Amino acid sequence: IIGALAGRLAGVPRVVLGLRGVHPRDPGWSGEAHWSGPYDLLDARSVDALIVNSEAGRHTFSRFEPSFPPQKIQVVYNGLVPPSRMGRPPSRRPQNPPIVLWMGRVSPEKRPDIFVAVLARLRQLDVPFEAWVAGEGRLLTSMIALAEREGLSRHMRFLGDVLHVGDLLDAASVLLLCSDVEGLPNSVLEAHSAGCPVVATAVGGVPELIANGVSGFLAPRGDVEALAARVAEVLSNPELALQFGSGGRECVLRDFSVDRMVERTLGVYSEAEAMTKEQAAGFGPDR
Repeated sequence: IIGALAGRLAGVPRVVLGLRGVHPRDPGWSGEAHWSGPYDLLDARSVDALIVNSEAGRHTFSRFEPSFPPQKIQVVYNGLVPPSRMGRPPSRRPQNPPIVLWMGRVSPEKRPDIFVAVLARLRQLDVPFEAWVAGEGRLLTSMIALAEREGLSRHMRFLGDVLHVGDLLDAASVLLLCSDVEGLPNSVLEAHSAGCPVVATAVGGVPELIANGVSGFLAPRGDVEALAARVAEVLSNPELALQFGSGGRECVLRDFSVDRMVERTLGVYSEAEAMTKEQAAGFGPDR
């Protein structure tokens, strides 16, 4: 944001700003996000186009930045770089017991407490599982302590940051995303590309990635019972898991390639250029 302002002040002909997420005043954040300060500097006059990575993001910026003309806010979906693997070709290798995978920051908006609560509910339902937690974050210690209090320590492995996440996705039976807020989560794109079924909360751009019941399951934010029921359904139904894996791959190939992202980004640049020329012509001597 500050760079965009500096570019405008320096006389850069066109300024395109990328803010790949939802606005920090989105209700999913617990209060205003700690990094939201610079957003108070947003001014439609400082940019020719604003790129967001989901229709949900477009909606939040239109809502909380009403000075932005709608045509200045453009959606460019993330392009997927295939997840890294340790020298092996992609291949589904589900484990026994099945793996419920967490993949991402262990931070408040991702709701690690909900993830542990879902695992506790699965245990009450006598659903066999092991959980892998791949990621670091300021709530990791709290998540470990909560798992201990729930008696889940022997069911969970905390892996820290993992470089070759493709290997985890090949082994996992389901990726579980419990977030209160998301832009367009790359973890879901990576799971789709690996054919790993996904159960996720229907927040932000997640419904733009998952067709409920076709390429995964969606559940309401914070609904432990619904999330646990959906995870249990995936783990107990191999045919459904295969359907979700196939639907996810199709979604990624169709809409989320890097080439498509680059093409769309270049399109935004061209549109910004054309808009700038139109505005300049509007101040010409004849008008």
